[in-house]
Amino acid sequence: MTGVQTCALPISETTSESFTELGDRSLAEEGDLTLCAGEWSGSLMVTASVNITGAGSDTTSVTGGDTLITIEAEKAWVRITNLTLTGGVGTVETNDGRLGGGALSCSGAATVTVEDVDFVGNTAALGGAIATDGCTMYVWRGVMTENEAEEGGAVWVWDGHAELSRLDRKSTRLNSSHSSVS
Repeated sequence: MTGVQTCALPISETTSESFTELGDRSLAEEGDLTLCAGEWSGSLMVTASVNITGAGSDTTSVTGGDTLITIEAEKAWVRITNLTLTGGVGTVETNDGRLGGGALSCSGAATVTVEDVDFVGNTAALGGAIATDGCTMYVWRGVMTENEAEEGGAVWVWDGHAELSRLDRKSTRLNSSHSSVS
């Protein structure tokens, strides 16, 4: 993906010509992916500096059965804004062999900014919404609701190399996200 990728039709406005599913899409080149308002299905593998932008967390959602966004990049800058990530199931193996990050999983030395993103109903063994191993992660203004994991109901950070900071506690809510150690 080079340059700007324009907005495609959402599921609610499908035609035989429309791009309605993300499928298992790989973002391996720097650029922008803009998603129109609507419901999208599939997952993204990010290995380069990219911006992923929706029309708003109340109008653009990404759903799927796997980890919705997987970032495996060194020295990349990734920005995710204005969408809802829902129904993700952690499929990315962490360093201890368990599956992590129902909605978002990051490993490597990437810097990730997540802004105005809601995480709803995601599950994983580690980090129902987010699992990060070695990445620097900034999360601003979002809602984390009903995410479940054995450890880290909403967020799981490993090895002390990852940094979850600038969490705006006034505008980021953690609702009904829970974990239980088995």
